[in-house]
Amino acid sequence: CTGRLKKIFTVLYLLLLLAHVLAGEFMWEEIAFITKPFLVLSLLVIFLYYQRKYNSNRFSRFISLGLFFCLAGDILLMFQEFGDYFVYGLTAFLIGHIFYVLAFFRTYLENHEIPLIKQQGWVMVLIVAYGYLFFQQIKDHLGEMIGPVIIYTMVITLMLLIAANRYKKVSPESFRY
Repeated sequence: CTGRLKKIFTVLYLLLLLAHVLAGEFMWEEIAFITKPFLVLSLLVIFLYYQRKYNSNRFSRFISLGLFFCLAGDILLMFQEFGDYFVYGLTAFLIGHIFYVLAFFRTYLENHEIPLIKQQGWVMVLIVAYGYLFFQQIKDHLGEMIGPVIIYTMVITLMLLIAANRYKKVSPESFRY
């Protein structure tokens, strides 16, 4: 039943994602308003469902908290025209990504290795270059938000770097997710 449930969830998630992408493409704001938070909410629900059969550990708590704060970030950004919700949303995403960094760092603490960077340093260079180039593309449009966005970009780049180092240290399925 678990394999069947996973397939059903995947199809439903992809349909929700398709609806969200189409809503953005055709500017159906009402549909995008509904689908945006449900994308992360559905990931949180399925993650919690699959984690219930394992003993709760720091990794799963950090991932759950990361998903929760990213859901909060999505919801707060939906109301950014009503005040400082952009800053609140960005802060929620930042906290969420810090929880992801903590979760992925657990793999390092358990294995005491940084295999991907040691064996294939070009991956680290590629990830850092991506973070830098991403920031270069958006920096001229940030105004007073340049400082917070620098911090946010650094945390996301760190998260990707640490996540990449989980390669061959966790199951292939966990690494893909």
